[in-house]
Amino acid sequence: MDALLLQRSQDDEPSLSGALESGDIYPPDYSAEPGCAVRQDTEFAEIALRCHNDDPSNEVKYELIEATMSNFMFEGSRNYGHVNFTTRAKQDGSEEELFFAELNLRDSTTLTCFCSLKEMEDQIGGRMEMEMDTEAIGVVDLYHCYACDNALKHPRDGASYQAGLRIGPRH
Repeated sequence: MDALLLQRSQDDEPSLSGALESGDIYPPDYSAEPGCAVRQDTEFAEIALRCHNDDPSNEVKYELIEATMSNFMFEGSRNYGHVNFTTRAKQDGSEEELFFAELNLRDSTTLTCFCSLKEMEDQIGGRMEMEMDTEAIGVVDLYHCYACDNALKHPRDGASYQAGLRIGPRH
């Protein structure tokens, strides 16, 4: 992966240095230019597809139709990206499918989850905006992502991805 892929100029996004308060797990919300968000969506989707398609053990190869939504998060000392995108298998007559992918973006980029969300019952939204029970803070919930909002769809089986599963305050 190009080492400069996720670096932005100071004008693109506000700095998060010092933005996390004691006990916070995820960074507070901040606004980015819409062009930056679209660029991140596309970059994450393209990286996920390249990682999947370059793996010789994956017999089905896919082509990107549209990157629809993504999120960047910190999980311990690692940086992760979650992304939804529509794709189609590179075979005649293939149908469009919604996918979820998770990328570990620390050091070298690793594809940690690549999952079709073809059926509605296979997908569940994130819980970033939901009220949290203070007694549950720090608990790992293998059914929901707490770093993404409801619009970013995830596999129902939270054990298939690594980041965002810890319940905690954002700010």
